[in-house]
Order: sequence, then structure tokens, then C-alpha cells
Amino acid sequence: MVVGTGAVFPASLVERVQQEARVGEPLVVVRKDPSSESGIGESSFSPIPPPGAPIALPNAMGHGRVREGEQGVVLTLETPATPTLDVDLVVIPEGFTVSGWATSQDSPYPLHAALERAIRQGQARVLHLGSDWYQDVCAEGRAGPDEAERQLLRSLKGGLEGFVDRHFNRRCSRWITRWLVRTPLTPNGVTVLATAVGVLASVAFGVGGYAAGVIGALLFQLSTILDCCDGEVARLKFMESAFGEQLDVVLDNVVHIALYAGMGWAAYRSGWGAFALALAGLAVIGNAAAFAVVQRAFKVRDVLDTHRRRRVEAILDRLVSRDFSVLILAFALVGHVEWFLPLAAIGSNIFWPVLAFQLRSPNKSARA
Repeated sequence: MVVGTGAVFPASLVERVQQEARVGEPLVVVRKDPSSESGIGESSFSPIPPPGAPIALPNAMGHGRVREGEQGVVLTLETPATPTLDVDLVVIPEGFTVSGWATSQDSPYPLHAALERAIRQGQARVLHLGSDWYQDVCAEGRAGPDEAERQLLRSLKGGLEGFVDRHFNRRCSRWITRWLVRTPLTPNGVTVLATAVGVLASVAFGVGGYAAGVIGALLFQLSTILDCCDGEVARLKFMESAFGEQLDVVLDNVVHIALYAGMGWAAYRSGWGAFALALAGLAVIGNAAAFAVVQRAFKVRDVLDTHRRRRVEAILDRLVSRDFSVLILAFALVGHVEWFLPLAAIGSNIFWPVLAFQLRSPNKSARA
């Protein structure tokens, strides 16, 4: 595989390329149709373009060093040849660069010319990026590497995010992630660290009192920031996994349940009595039910019709969002963090039935 020095993409794209690649056939991955920018038509990217048609090939096709190895040919690229084109990844099969693969007329970019010929002759395929992501972090000049790193960090984001996530948590998490990626800590390790900080926040809430409430709220805010870091570290270290995603979701719910328990205990001791314990119990039940319904929503939302899917995603945005951390901090600053408890008990037990109703089977929806 030949990758441009300014190209970063996930392991899922590499796996897809491995599945699509055929023995002995070059494969060119393109990010989007370049016709709007370069004037090249769709026919230029068909498997067998008309003779003489121009072919847009990757910015990865620059100067490089070629080293023969036991597993094939490894090309280490140094500078991109055509940085304006959105072509990002090329598979070079073993034997493609045997004697005679390039001619003197192919200078100064022989690999570019050879792949162009292969596509024109129907010996190479073009694979569109599709749903996989790609990040261009190419930066020039003396500050290039630092600027490229900043571009990459700014590009990181999660799936469902609220206002606070987008405008505060992500801004803070990038600085922490920049340090975490230089440590041996794995993404799952960051998830466990965020959970530990969140549980510590619940302990502070359980202690009760103004100072403990503010400390608990600040610790919980730090936990939500670290919860953004695990996904960022996973993407930057190419360590994304289904297990890591599930671990993150499960431990998030562990933190939420611990928070309700801590707040409920503090409220019980401050005079709310059994009512506080009842509210904590309802919040825990609502959280558990919401967890089960959200898991189902992620599995079936792709098969829902457009309108229902939009409604489901709107509910998920509110249900999965971490924006409530700011509300907890506000209650802590006025000395009444326990006020969040009835909101959690009522809110969670409203959201999950509404979401479950939207996920009802299409047949039931039609009869309704």
C-alpha cells in the first residue's frame, strides 16, 4: 500500500482495501469525484476509460525510495506530486514494478504514469472512499509537522455530541490527547481512567457538603473530557475496536449509576429521607432501561424510514449527550447538587419510553 505523507485514515479503510484488492491488480482509492475541481469527467474513473482520456492519480504518487522485500515492494514516499487531487491510497501488487514497468518517458513520476496506464488499459481499479473517513493533514513550511498535528487534532470528533461536547469538552480533550498519544496508555486504559475519575466524583457527592459537591462536579466534568479522549486516542493510534466501543458505553453507565447513588445518599443524609432513595432508584432504573433501548436503536436505526430515523437520532442526541455535566456543576455552585436527582429520575424515564416507541416495528407503525 502506498500512502501520501499527508494522509491519515482508520484501520477500517485498510481492512476494506484488503478485502477489495485482487491478486495482481493495482487498486486506487479516491476520496471523492474530482471532476468538480480538476475538470476530469466520470469516464476518467471508469474501469476502462476511453483511449487518451486523462487520469487523475493520487497525491501519494511522488518521489520515493523503492526497497525489495520478501513480502513484495515497499515504497517510502517523501513528497507529494499533485497535492490538489483527492486520491489517497494505492495498492501496488507484487510484480507490478518488475523490469519494464516504467519507461524513460514516464519521468519525473514513473509510478504515477504506470498506474495511469494500468487504469486506462483496465488493469487497475478505482475504489471510492465511501463511508470510511480520511483526513488530509498536509502542511507546508517550517511549521509543517506542528500544523499537521493541530489539523489532525481539530478533525477528531465523536458520533453523538451535544453543545458542551463540541464547544468545550473537545477543545479540552485535544490537549490531553496530544499528551496521551505519547504514552503507552491504550484507548481502553483511557476509558478506565475516565471511569475511575467519574466514580471518584460520585464518592465526593456522597460525602455531601458544598466543597465536596463542587469537587465532585469538577471531577465529573474532567471525566467527561477524558471520555472524549479515549476515542481520539483510538483513532490516532489506529486501535479502534468493537470491544473498546462497548466498554466505553458500559463504563459510562457505571459512572452514571454511581453518580445517582452518591447524590441519593447525600440527599438522604441531608433530610430528604426515603424520598431521596426512591429518586435514586428511579434514576438507576431509567438509566438501565435507556441503556438497553439505546443499544437497540444503534442496531436498527439504519433500517428505519427517513422521518423516524431523524426522530430517533434527535432523541439519541439528547439521551446520549454529556451536556448535563454543566447542569450538575451549576447546581453544585449554588450548593444544591442533589437537585439534579429528580431531573435524572424523571427525564431518564421519559426519554427511554419515547425512544422505544420510535423503534417499534414497521408493521406496528403501519397499523397505527
